[in-house]
Amino acid sequence: MADDRQPRSLVDEIKTAEFVVPTKRDLDEELVLPTVSSLPGAGQEARALVAAALQELEATAGDDSRKGRIHLSLGLIIEQRLGDVRRAVSHYLEAYRLAPTNLAVVRSLRRVFWTRQNWSMVLKLLDDELALTANPGQAARLQLQRGRIFESWLANTEAAVEAYREALKHDPGNRQALYRLRQIFWRWKDQAALLEICKQTAAATQDRRHRALLFGEIARIQEQHLDQVEGAIETYAAAFAEDPGNVAVAVSLKRLYHQHGRWGDLVDVLLTEGELAASDRQRVQALVTAARLCRDPMGQQERALELLTRARELLPQDAPLLQEMADLLQEVGRYKELALVFRARIKCLTDEWERVAAHYQLGKVLEERLNEEEEALFHYRRAVALDPTYVPALAAIGKLLQGRGGVGRAGGDQLFGGRGDPGRRGPRQPAVRPGRAV
Repeated sequence: MADDRQPRSLVDEIKTAEFVVPTKRDLDEELVLPTVSSLPGAGQEARALVAAALQELEATAGDDSRKGRIHLSLGLIIEQRLGDVRRAVSHYLEAYRLAPTNLAVVRSLRRVFWTRQNWSMVLKLLDDELALTANPGQAARLQLQRGRIFESWLANTEAAVEAYREALKHDPGNRQALYRLRQIFWRWKDQAALLEICKQTAAATQDRRHRALLFGEIARIQEQHLDQVEGAIETYAAAFAEDPGNVAVAVSLKRLYHQHGRWGDLVDVLLTEGELAASDRQRVQALVTAARLCRDPMGQQERALELLTRARELLPQDAPLLQEMADLLQEVGRYKELALVFRARIKCLTDEWERVAAHYQLGKVLEERLNEEEEALFHYRRAVALDPTYVPALAAIGKLLQGRGGVGRAGGDQLFGGRGDPGRRGPRQPAVRPGRAV
């Protein structure tokens, strides 16, 4: 029985692809074998076939090739129909002695020795088959089997590496050989050899996600072991282009872009991540981060504002996003839009203290930038109505009223917009208008 460490793909190949009943392509005369059966008489029929083959063997003289084919047939019948493996091996060995270049003989004998884990004989038979094989793909598979025997059962990793490299000479894209070499070089910590194998594997890989993983491994080696930072950045970028959803690649690429001040490239990565995000919240987070980079250090306030506007289309009632927009609008001096954003932000705030500060901020913009004192006074009063001890709003109201002729008899009522209803604005408590006595 084969060792459990043997990979399934290799086992399947050994069981199905290579060890088949010989056909006329291998034999001049084909001996048709009966199907394996547990029906009564199956063993008797097999014994009759054996007897007939032995008679034919006795009648054959001087033709070693034909004798070898008869011994092969006898081995197959005895092994597969009668279950006598030891007796079958004697016929396979005799067939091998008489016809050592018969592929069917070599493969049958190799199959039996493989199940018995007689690795020295298996290696000898693999070498024989390699000498008889002209097909590059088949030669690569045989070398791969040699490598697995050396690596897994004979603990000879150096010989395994040599066999895997021979497999790649026949088939440069053989993924199993490439994978085994990568695993060995990783254990050996041979970064230069690992880098070359990863490059060779990436060149032979058509699957874009797998290629992205390989590019990520190449970039990691370049950065951490070979001090090739620029090369690592370009390789990570290639990996990200192959598979933008590879989180590890994206994180490494963003880190290197940030460390080396490549802000425009970093913004592009963030925007790509935003396009692929699964939720609006994640898209907004990517857009806001990109906008902050555009604002500072890139100094592209207009582009930053465009990105924040796109984010607001996704989450129009997000208070932190609206504050982000407000800060940027104030920085670029777009005060009318700033007032609109403040109004929208006030509507979605639930914390009373934050609403107090928001009303005050809006009042300051209306008073100092847009010269809309009446609207400013309304929002100052709203702030005081929510928190009568909020000193900045009280001072702003006092300043506006003083500029219009003093507080007068109305006294404190004017601070709150009318008697008995702090902050209420309506026909019964009209807001202070320019030129009207208070």
